[in-house]
Amino acid sequence: MSFFVSIIPFDHSIGIAPLLYSVWDLTRSDLRIGQIVEIPYGNKRENGIIAEIYAECPIDELSEAYARIKPISHIVTDKILLTPYQINMIVAIATRYMIPIHRVLAIFLTRPLLSRLERKNYEQLVNTEVIVQEERSRQTHIVQDTIVTPELVETYTQEWPTIVILPDDYAMIPYKEYCKDRKDILFVSSDMTDVWKAQAWIDIVNGKFRVIYWTRRIIYYNLSEYTHILYIEDALGPDYWHYPIRINYSDILDIFRVANPNKNIIILTSMATLSTLVNFRNYPIENISALWKKI
Repeated sequence: MSFFVSIIPFDHSIGIAPLLYSVWDLTRSDLRIGQIVEIPYGNKRENGIIAEIYAECPIDELSEAYARIKPISHIVTDKILLTPYQINMIVAIATRYMIPIHRVLAIFLTRPLLSRLERKNYEQLVNTEVIVQEERSRQTHIVQDTIVTPELVETYTQEWPTIVILPDDYAMIPYKEYCKDRKDILFVSSDMTDVWKAQAWIDIVNGKFRVIYWTRRIIYYNLSEYTHILYIEDALGPDYWHYPIRINYSDILDIFRVANPNKNIIILTSMATLSTLVNFRNYPIENISALWKKI
């Protein structure tokens, strides 16, 4: 019995959608979304991430495209590197920005990270199952007209595992000083070596630290272990570049929100950007004067 999978290749793609492959020698239970498998691509073989699994072929079996479907070669690892929500983000970003999908995958899984995981056969990954978070109502909202301070941020990080997203590395300085004695907090900076960034990626996937501080790059990491996302916005800050495409982080946060309907996302800002107000127009804007009563 055969079934079908869509794959996002690591090194090549010509469009914004995953590629379709067949599976013949494995059972459905052998494969999971987010695993790495080896696939034929042209006259070569390369690795790719499973994006979807189908019991039936999603295209017409009488079509010319069906005749060109190739089988996957083999499973590279049974560990899950990307969650379904991250796969959905990759497809959404590729579609919104018209980027070849393998280039978007490279933003989520960099080559230095993959090399580090490959060297130890992915054994660094503790969590091998997709985390299913309990259903609850959305709690996304914007808190504006305020000066964001470490003291204010701390009020949002006391109860839940939290990701704190900062505009840039310079903005991290006062938080490092304020939290210098905390052992349950991880600070990740853009000037860290690839080795240390890879270790941070592993620690975040495994939920090793209760609170993580980094810049907007962390949106691409697997944040399944963290229920709260505290996004500190700087209206005058630049977009992030993934050459030659300019990525608008308000768009990426909105894509993240759609992919994670049960996350509690709070945007702290002294002046919200226009794109944030548009993307989050259906969510409440909170008055900061009421919040200071919590401190």
